[in-house]
Parts: sequence; structure tokens; C-alpha cells
Amino acid sequence: AYRDAFRDLIKEKDVAIEENDALKEERKVISKERDVMKIDNETLKSEKTGLDTKYTALTSTLRGEVECPVCLEVPTCGPVPVCPNGHFVCSKCKDSHCPTCRVKMFSGKSLLAVKVIENIEHEDCGKIFPLEEYKLHMTACQLACTEQSTAHRQTSFAAERCH
Repeated sequence: AYRDAFRDLIKEKDVAIEENDALKEERKVISKERDVMKIDNETLKSEKTGLDTKYTALTSTLRGEVECPVCLEVPTCGPVPVCPNGHFVCSKCKDSHCPTCRVKMFSGKSLLAVKVIENIEHEDCGKIFPLEEYKLHMTACQLACTEQSTAHRQTSFAAERCH
């Protein structure tokens, strides 16, 4: 009986050793998979950073292209007047001649500029907003400035109120 019990214990020990070896192998496989996932994650982070940089550069370029050369503001709605040579000016600053090339302004309007304006992010108070949020932000900032009876961009109060 003792021999049978001893034999059973040895078999159990051998099974436990085999299970332990199998678990060690499984752990190695999981560790390798984790290492591959870490590398993939770093690659994705790097690609995202590159895309973010590219997106920021593109939107900055587009914002610069639709910026009015007179008041230096990006319009927030259309129509966007355009001269025959393709230069934009905001509706408030439109005059009889293009401020960029001095040709006569007619009734040309840029549909593309309106689409760009609707789809780029707009800057204010050191932050960037989608168009609808930008409009809400500007309303809040103008109210804050009115409370202080001073122009929006000339107060530290407005910058402090913008979160």
C-alpha cells in the first residue's frame, strides 16, 4: 500500500512538473506577445504623433490662407469675397479693390474658403476650437470683456476667464 501511495505521489509530482513546464512555456509565449504589443504600441504612438504634426501643419496653413489680410482674422462664416486673382478678404474688410493685389473687387465669392472655415479649428486665448465651440467661446469671452469694459485681446482678464 505504501508503494502504491509512493508511486501515486511520484506520478502526481511528474504531472505537476509537466504542468509547471507547460505554464512556463505559456508564460514565455505571453511575454513575447506582450513585447510585440509594446513595440506595436510605440509604433502607433509614433505614427499618431506624425499624423498630429501633419494635421496641425495643414490646418495652420489653411487657416493662414483664409485669414483676412486686412484685419488678420479668420472669418467664421461665409460668404468669403474673393478677387479675380483668388485672394480672400473677409466681408467686413471688403473694399472696391483687393488689399493684396489691388485689382478691382467684383462679386466673386469662394465656396472653398467657406468649406475650409467650417472644417478647420479656430484659435483664441491660446487654445484651438472647432467652429461651433469657437463661436460659443467668443460669446463668453466678449461677455467677460464687456464686464471689464475693455477689448478682448488686450486684457489678461479675458485670458484668465478662458478655460
